[in-house]
Amino acid sequence: MMDILHGLAPQLIESVKVNKFEGKTTDFPNLALLVEDSFFKECSLRWNKPVSKYMSTVEHTVDADTHLLKALLIMLHANDYNLPVVDKGVIIGVIRLEEIFKAISGHCNL
Repeated sequence: MMDILHGLAPQLIESVKVNKFEGKTTDFPNLALLVEDSFFKECSLRWNKPVSKYMSTVEHTVDADTHLLKALLIMLHANDYNLPVVDKGVIIGVIRLEEIFKAISGHCNL
């Protein structure tokens, strides 16, 4: 999704990389209102382009029978919190960090 958003509206993604400017506060995300018009205009101009132009390759996958803790370690190592799940080389779904957290939190008495 980030790749597609970057392709549709690169100025929005680049705006969060600004480290310091006069008046920047903890309410920095509230500045999104300032780019709203340009965001939607830029999106509408790029909307009919193929998404493949903006997508990056999938670096990590897990097999359907992979243990949850192994999937969690892969996520943490890759700093990627969604992993495609494959069965015989075909993507059959996605496992998210949130789902793993919910599954293990009962065992950890969280």
